[in-house]
Amino acid sequence: MSIFNYKNKSFLKNKRFRNFLIGSSVSWLGSSMDNMIFTLIAIDITGSPASVGVMLMVLSLPNFLFSLFGGTFADMFDKKKIIVWTNYIRCVLIGIILVLFVFNKLNFFLLCAVLFIVESLSNFCGPATAATIPRLLTKQEYFKARSFSGGILQGISMIGPSISTVLVALTGYWVPLTVDSLSYLFAGKMVSVTDMSDIQEKSTAKRGIKEVVHNTVDGFRYIKSNKFLVKLVIIILLMNLVLGLFDVPLPFMMKENFNLDKTYYAYLKTIFAGAGLLSTIFLTKYEVKKPGKTIILFMFIMGGALILFGLSKNYYLACVLSAISAFFRTCIAITLWSFISIISDDKYRGRVVATIGMVITSVVPLSNGVSGILVERFPAGMIFTFGGVVFIIISLIYCFDSYVMNYTISEEANAVGA
Repeated sequence: MSIFNYKNKSFLKNKRFRNFLIGSSVSWLGSSMDNMIFTLIAIDITGSPASVGVMLMVLSLPNFLFSLFGGTFADMFDKKKIIVWTNYIRCVLIGIILVLFVFNKLNFFLLCAVLFIVESLSNFCGPATAATIPRLLTKQEYFKARSFSGGILQGISMIGPSISTVLVALTGYWVPLTVDSLSYLFAGKMVSVTDMSDIQEKSTAKRGIKEVVHNTVDGFRYIKSNKFLVKLVIIILLMNLVLGLFDVPLPFMMKENFNLDKTYYAYLKTIFAGAGLLSTIFLTKYEVKKPGKTIILFMFIMGGALILFGLSKNYYLACVLSAISAFFRTCIAITLWSFISIISDDKYRGRVVATIGMVITSVVPLSNGVSGILVERFPAGMIFTFGGVVFIIISLIYCFDSYVMNYTISEEANAVGA
């Protein structure tokens, strides 16, 4: 049986998914403008580059503090209400920043405080959305839909900062802040008008603080007890641990391997983004019949491309190899996350997504720090070659796991969780 099967975009006929997609796309446009806008505002308010670092540190805290509880809330409470109200409240909060800035009442402390709450709400909205969308689609539709939406969001991420820069230059901050605020309002409204009565479950369980803590711990137990899920978590953990090593050595590799200025690495970053976008189009065109086998095959190819990339002394060849590795990296990430979502029980999906997300975001900064030490002791290209070898070893180990390799997505007419 082929691991791919060409199909049309039937998921786009699903009105409920379209509502989520349109709402999230508009909201993502606002979010993609955030970093640029608030970085510039922080500099204008304080005149200190250090303030940007403080603000980014503050914005990273909610992920560690609330992501697990966000997943628990998504599994315990009405997901639709969580999505709608977290978007509405974020709309109001960005509006508050706008008003304070217009009347020259915004200071750095208030900016960080409001953005901390905005980012905290994202850690509740995200898991609720991730736990809801799989229930609107069949398993095969969900694979394709995740790829399609991922491509749209990645495209928006590429143009969002540029749009915000142009708007700030032409109008100041009030227009981009207004767009940002209204994007959350629009996203909340799109979900609020979506009928999800057939997939909403009324829980009679107690909902106190003890129950929230208990259910959070229960989520860990569920992941631990599902050996197949643990295998996928290990793959995604190792993958992000290795990929986190690549951010620091890339600019140094420009001089060491190609005798070029370090700024040339920006072109490679653009190629990464473009190849990632192409991979989402590819996965939208084809159904993944055997996700486990697909992940392992793609990881082997990516590993080979990274080994050659690290050894390459020709910049143009390196561009081709980087495009290949980025293409398959994105394919792996989308397939892996989709795989995790469809095999997770409805009652635990929010906690599974939130827990894995928190682990990944905890690992990447550690990996970035290690890569800085490695760059000082080893050639930059060697780090990419080492990463490629690790990926090939992982793929060879998992290719002997018959369950992972032979798991097949069935042609189901019902939603994932139904």
